[in-house]
Amino acid sequence: MSIEGKIYVVIAGNKRFKPYVDYAVKSSAIAGYTTKVYDLGDLGYGMPFKGKVGNERNAKIPCKPEIIQHAMKTIAPGDWIAWCDADAVIKKRFDEIKGMYDIGVTMRQPKASPHDMPINAGIVFCCKTPKMEAFLEEWVRRCQEADSDQAVLNSLIPLTQKDYNKMVYNKEPEVAVRVWKCWDYNNFYFKKNQSHCKFIHYKSKFRWRHPTGEIIE
Repeated sequence: MSIEGKIYVVIAGNKRFKPYVDYAVKSSAIAGYTTKVYDLGDLGYGMPFKGKVGNERNAKIPCKPEIIQHAMKTIAPGDWIAWCDADAVIKKRFDEIKGMYDIGVTMRQPKASPHDMPINAGIVFCCKTPKMEAFLEEWVRRCQEADSDQAVLNSLIPLTQKDYNKMVYNKEPEVAVRVWKCWDYNNFYFKKNQSHCKFIHYKSKFRWRHPTGEIIE
């Protein structure tokens, strides 16, 4: 846990998602962050990485925790990894996310559909701590037999709406969790003013709004 440390943005994608990856990397550079890019197949730049990626529409990235785990091995204790889905864009600096916790997740607004999982895993903040490294081991292990990194993350950190915008201490695996609002750090609420947002996420049905003009399913 650290209120200091350096933040590294981690973005991954393959050739199909290259327009989004390029734009996300550019947004990270403009915000002033060091970016670690992972090439999941013919992207043309970044760290080549072989991992499980779903091909179906709205697919998640089961290899996400493996990528975070790999990136974490390249940083110093107390530094931070900010995972950013390729279809998300950084709008402003977010240094204030550093704090005395191991993992930061973004939670949907309380009025979200009861069928939605509380955590949207498009943006995840991880501090290099022993507990975070142990958590990643379990997340990786469970994703090896799953199709969704997000579903597994929600099972590992079972939140309810009472945890919205709070600190939570997860017992198994044992980690301190900071629950951030999607409204601020993983915003996909396009019917409302987004001028305050640190990240805007053009997920699935909202990809037609992406600044590149590309619609990738």
